[in-house]
Amino acid sequence: MKYYKKLLGSKCYLSPPSPDDAAISAQWFNDIEITMNLGRVARGSSETTEREFLTNAALGKDPGLFLFSIVSNERDALIGYSALSRIDYVHGQADFGIHIGDKQYHGKGFGTEATQLTLDYAFNILNLRNVRLSVFEFNMAGIRAYEKAGFKHIGRRRKAWLIAGTAYDIIFMDAVAWEFKSPYVQRVIEGA
Repeated sequence: MKYYKKLLGSKCYLSPPSPDDAAISAQWFNDIEITMNLGRVARGSSETTEREFLTNAALGKDPGLFLFSIVSNERDALIGYSALSRIDYVHGQADFGIHIGDKQYHGKGFGTEATQLTLDYAFNILNLRNVRLSVFEFNMAGIRAYEKAGFKHIGRRRKAWLIAGTAYDIIFMDAVAWEFKSPYVQRVIEGA
């Protein structure tokens, strides 16, 4: 598979998505260990569904969505996806989502770096001002990665997610342009 280095970090880079990755995407989105933190555990996904989604994202059919493949620098292999969605260009805001589907890359800083690169794109290419996310309180690794990447807690929805007989809080976080330090785009500008 050929990937393109849109934004480059030390561990990984962001590339436009490819419909050719539909099979691995379907595999990841049917893995309960991965989808539990995404809130997609009750829904499965087929290769056909993933191919259609990736095709539409690659073609830019939804102007409110930027989807990135997260690719490891070392292996030049897909390890997950990050996205800016529900983009509001008038008010400069968007929602953020990420998943590292390849479990061998969990807990090694790839999610944090991919989050920073996606925020760099949001704030310094799309000129957004505010990016928000929601995360389940039991996803401690995700919360730590988001905090390291520059997100701050802004609230919570109490006991709003019921799974396995237990109700969990949904935590809301955001990152803002004026507090963000560019890991890549600013370097490109200064080197130009």
